[in-house]
Amino acid sequence: MMSEIKSLGKLELKQWLGVRRIKARVASPSDFVVEEIGSEKLNFQGRHAIFLLTKRNRTTLDVIKEICSKTGVSMKEIGFCGMKDKHAVTKQYISIQRSDDVSLFENLKLKNASLKFIRFGPRLYLGDLKGNRFKITLRLQRAYSEKFLRKLLEKFKRGVEERGIPNYFGYQRFGSKLNNHVLGYRLIKGDYLPKKSRRELKLYLHALQSFCFNEVLKRYVSEHDKPYWRRVRLIGYDTKLGKGIFDRYYRALLKHISLTCNELHVPWLKLTAREGWRKAFVKPKGFEYRLVNEKIILRFELPSGSYATSLLNEICALQLT
Repeated sequence: MMSEIKSLGKLELKQWLGVRRIKARVASPSDFVVEEIGSEKLNFQGRHAIFLLTKRNRTTLDVIKEICSKTGVSMKEIGFCGMKDKHAVTKQYISIQRSDDVSLFENLKLKNASLKFIRFGPRLYLGDLKGNRFKITLRLQRAYSEKFLRKLLEKFKRGVEERGIPNYFGYQRFGSKLNNHVLGYRLIKGDYLPKKSRRELKLYLHALQSFCFNEVLKRYVSEHDKPYWRRVRLIGYDTKLGKGIFDRYYRALLKHISLTCNELHVPWLKLTAREGWRKAFVKPKGFEYRLVNEKIILRFELPSGSYATSLLNEICALQLT
């Protein structure tokens, strides 16, 4: 199985816009700010307390687990719209079912996190958001003239607004060691992964699904110069590939890594990656930039499920430190 694992290759997001990359980095969580854009569902009536969760340098699940341990609320009683970046300052909405005493949660002492009561409403589920608003500070790692940077950023802005960006799954999808897809491959091939929760195993399986999507999108980017504005399938165990361009790419990829669609299912663990659909390209909204000393500040919005690292990949080799 080692040769098949090696064939999964190195994770890479292929550049689309052709803009010269600069040397810059996100130096701290405060340089990467994400704010959830709530859907109309937040205005509906309901019996769940809606809170705004602000966190820094923590995963969404870590904070929710801490809330549960300190209040006695179960994980099943808390809903949220999406997972937010760990190495960032993020704001997102969560719902709590057992919430007669709102002040209990607002006054809760959480590590690098806080809760603010918004209103009572319905339970929140994954995907119950319009998108995310980003403010990202890139700190330059070498000297550039202001004239060069402004010319580069104007070209980048035009490219983003006219041609959009590939809707890759970001590096965060693949874990801190960038190998969740490899673990997913080992899992479906029958390799035993000890001391892993069912939730973690499910993440590995979906990471493999995401890897396959990224690979076929990379091939499209390599061979075409016009964006593909339609949705592309995320292969699952129930997928029947057709004759379309991306289905042809999938066939070649699956043969290369010795995988079939119906293997995306682990029956003894009751884990399944079902077929889904995802936009191949997206257009960020409200893209703006500012030059401040030796920093570039970017502001933009992305639809739900899209990653800011896909945009940053176009202008710099992103490093999180």
